[in-house]
Amino acid sequence: MSEHDVNRRQFVGLLGLGVAQGLIEPQPAAASAIITKASNGHVANLLARIEQLESQVSSLLAALGHTKLPSAEQGLNDYAGTIPVHTLDRKGEPLNYPIPLDSMVQWQRREDPNQVLGTSQILSLVHENTKPHAYPWTLSTFLRTNHNQGDAVANFVRLQNHGGGWAAGFHAETYHRNNGGASIGANIEAHSESSSGRVIGLNVLAVDWNIDDQGMQKPPIATKLSEAINVQSFPQASWKTGLNFDLGSKGDRAIWIQGTWKTGIDVGANDIVMNANNRLYLEETKQVYLTCNTTTARIEFHWGDRLIGYIPYNAAEHAL
Repeated sequence: MSEHDVNRRQFVGLLGLGVAQGLIEPQPAAASAIITKASNGHVANLLARIEQLESQVSSLLAALGHTKLPSAEQGLNDYAGTIPVHTLDRKGEPLNYPIPLDSMVQWQRREDPNQVLGTSQILSLVHENTKPHAYPWTLSTFLRTNHNQGDAVANFVRLQNHGGGWAAGFHAETYHRNNGGASIGANIEAHSESSSGRVIGLNVLAVDWNIDDQGMQKPPIATKLSEAINVQSFPQASWKTGLNFDLGSKGDRAIWIQGTWKTGIDVGANDIVMNANNRLYLEETKQVYLTCNTTTARIEFHWGDRLIGYIPYNAAEHAL
């Protein structure tokens, strides 16, 4: 086989791989003609097509990180026949993933224990916008489902931490570097067009699953986790508000504590503050309550519409 034939067949293989991974837009009629001519030895036609696709091939090589082209047989079979649904690219030893995957494209990477310390990635997306009026979405995921059984998630993450270090399923770093606007680490917009079912903005679930590294289910185990939601601060950083219900928010109740808890609310060494003339109810029927009445300058005890007692708060000091 001549050097031209090798280059020709390798390019056809690369072209097939690029279409399979969605990095080159398929052109069935033109591609079929190219492959037919290439198979017949018409190198001139193939070289003309190479010039047209030069920029796309360069992008493809950069995106795939390949140092060598796929085999000619692989490319010809993929592109001239049916493009395979499953494409696997691996770095390092094969991984045993505990969940069956039906992925169109799968990347695997096993870290080298002798590698110099530093970050490592499988896929990196770098995006910059300089337009003042724009809608930049670096990664967009869309799922439409009509299932009645099973689970549906637009993005699935499973983290297994076997070490003693810090690890996160999702991690966001937000740098606010302008004089206005809002920078949000995670934004959830909920919507419903149904009168039944539940719509939950954020769900945190403690599970008793016992699954080994091979994905095998074992009997549930009793476990107590640390915090469902944790708010922290660096030494030189602080929050104006730890949890804020915006001025325009509304609903039936702001906080509802159900379940079984040893303590409902523990404020530690912090104060509890409420506006004057509001009510502090002492039982679930909202009949018995306390209020600071600024009109009468009294702390009042009520039972329904009845005033059953009060303490003047602007009177001279006296024993109760």
